[in-house]
Amino acid sequence: MEARFARAQARMNRVAASRLADALGSYQQDGQPPIDGLALQIDRGVDLTGAGDIFLGCTIAITFSKATLCSVVRGGIFTSGLERFTVEKAIADDGQWITAACMVMP
Repeated sequence: MEARFARAQARMNRVAASRLADALGSYQQDGQPPIDGLALQIDRGVDLTGAGDIFLGCTIAITFSKATLCSVVRGGIFTSGLERFTVEKAIADDGQWITAACMVMP
């Protein structure tokens, strides 16, 4: 029964990724080949406040399916169209989706 549920959940996440995506893009980190065709949800102007009142203003949050990309590292680069975003840190991971706080590269 568990395998059947896992397959259904994987199907649901594939459909959600394609329906919720703002853009298709790629991800690359140092010394690795790029991973293309990622469905990305790009949220602009996100303000984050963390422990010790650390404030990140005008951050871009990029969310993607963990099935297509299992992790990101600081300094990794997302590319979508002509825009490039540098990963500052992963801020959420629920086991299915990962959200990374990013900054726009000039």
